[in-house]
Amino acid sequence: MLHGLKVLDLTRVLAGPYGTMLLADLGADVVKIEEPGAGDPTRAIGGGPESPYFVSINRNKRSVAVDLKTPDGRALLARLAARADVLWHNFRPDAAARLGCDVAAFRAANPRLVTVGITSFGATGPCRDLPAFDLVIQAMSGSMSATGQPGGPPCKNGVPTGDLAGGLFGAIATLAALHERQSTGRGRDVDLSLLDCSLSLLTYMAQFTLAGNPPPGPIGSAHAWNVPYGAWKCADGAYLSVAIFTDKFWKPFCEALSLPIAADHRFADMPSRRLNRSALDAILATEFAKHPRDWWVAHLWAKGLPAGPVYDVAEALRSPQVRARHMVVPLSDGREALGSPFGEIRPKAPPGLGADREAVLREWLG
Repeated sequence: MLHGLKVLDLTRVLAGPYGTMLLADLGADVVKIEEPGAGDPTRAIGGGPESPYFVSINRNKRSVAVDLKTPDGRALLARLAARADVLWHNFRPDAAARLGCDVAAFRAANPRLVTVGITSFGATGPCRDLPAFDLVIQAMSGSMSATGQPGGPPCKNGVPTGDLAGGLFGAIATLAALHERQSTGRGRDVDLSLLDCSLSLLTYMAQFTLAGNPPPGPIGSAHAWNVPYGAWKCADGAYLSVAIFTDKFWKPFCEALSLPIAADHRFADMPSRRLNRSALDAILATEFAKHPRDWWVAHLWAKGLPAGPVYDVAEALRSPQVRARHMVVPLSDGREALGSPFGEIRPKAPPGLGADREAVLREWLG
């Protein structure tokens, strides 16, 4: 889909590399610019050059080692930028100036260039020059205050949503800018803030708060308005998730559990169930403790009800649905890795540090 598109990737760690990997999965030629000798810091997380962290977000890319602290390195970067369609970086404004990543100069030399700057706080505002990582972004976005158990301390999401949201929005912005370029002939600079991206994920939580309601607090796996909605422990100690999001599922759910409570005035509709949440949760906890998780999953699925097993990561990766959708695939070196939601891909293993220098310079610069 993006074959022939040249993407220069100066990003490190997670947000940027994840976003550029999405472009690589779609066929773009993504060239990762790395520091000689060290490379992306994630190469050293959990196992040196074979780091699972690095492997997870750098497939289908090529690597060129460039020392941006030297005049020769900065000159080479400028030459590559002159041939690129897209350039991603995650330098804060002060760091970009120190390393000679002059986006304005790159754009002047290559007006068709789309640049995506993806930083913690963006290029404007009082925090623009401050460092931050996913945890800080989750904390400052408000999402940590709404995550965890009631009465407990703030809790981060198990998945690094602050970084991953930035990568997703960056990929979307890149495609939009390229579409615009088809009609204008010119690229544009995209300034993305991880904090902005995380705030956008608050959606209805932010809107309810802006409407004058108290900010949401942590409620575990429950839902603020829809009941029953959560995870229950089963007879084998495993957990089952149930999401009765609308009243149309309530009566069939009660029938499936052989519970004579569908017409109970405490639970007859969603507002009543919300008021009597604790009483209903106790009834369901007793019921779900009678059988193992997988028994309940098969039983509720047979009734067409919205329920599912709470898998750990290993269970999720080997589940029949995941395998049927090719969401675990072999890399070119034989290792397994996550597939792509875009559909079947033939992923190449992530590159060795600087392994593609000669090929990239020959193909891009002639």
